[in-house]
Amino acid sequence: MAYEIRIAPAAERAIGKLSAQIQVAVLDKLEELAEDPRPTGCEKVKELAQYGVFRVKVGKDHRILYQVKDKVAWILAVKVADRKEIYQRLADLERLLK
Repeated sequence: MAYEIRIAPAAERAIGKLSAQIQVAVLDKLEELAEDPRPTGCEKVKELAQYGVFRVKVGKDHRILYQVKDKVAWILAVKVADRKEIYQRLADLERLLK
C-alpha cells in the first residue's frame, strides 16, 4: 500500500533552498518512503519518538525528518536540512506533530 506524501510548509521552503541535485535526491527519497515508510537505515528520532518521527539520510550530508501516520496512510515530511542543522529547534516541531 502506497502512503500519501505531505510536506510541511517549512520543509517545502527548505527543499527549495537546496541545490537542484539535492532537491531531486530528496524528492526521490520521499517517493521511496511512500512505498516503504520505514526502510532499512531509518531511525526513530529520540526527542520526538512519542510522535512517531523518523530520520532518513539523503546523500552524505542531508536528512529528512518525517512522521508516519499508519491509520490514514500518509507521511508528513516535517524538516529537511543538513545533518549539522537537522536536530536544532526540534521543540518547534512539536506543535506541528500533535
